[in-house]
Amino acid sequence: MPNKTLSAFSLLQSHLPCIEPPEMKATVLLLLLLCGCVSSPLMTGEPSDWVGHTAEELRTGLGEPHRTVPEKNGGEIWEYYSQGTFVREHMSPGDYQNVTRYQIREGKVKHWFIERYENGIVVQRDH
Repeated sequence: MPNKTLSAFSLLQSHLPCIEPPEMKATVLLLLLLCGCVSSPLMTGEPSDWVGHTAEELRTGLGEPHRTVPEKNGGEIWEYYSQGTFVREHMSPGDYQNVTRYQIREGKVKHWFIERYENGIVVQRDH
């Protein structure tokens, strides 16, 4: 049985026959590949870009969650933290903590929520 698998390059090449010269075709292919990288959650850093990805992809990309909270429906909430010191003009240095939560159900990321604390006070929430 013949192999029906095509490389991404050959697949794109077959759909770009009208682009000439060959250098232009290579430029278009490079731009398409770069656009694909930009939409990756690892490239964008946006929590919302993980929605729809598998829990395993999230774990591979961000590592083990700092905390896992079971839900009654069988799902889980995975929490990730980052913290450090911030400095703003006309302010003393302060401490921050970012808490990002991902809802995992049926092996997929279904929802996200983020909170930012500065000096122990919530200054931003988003979902």
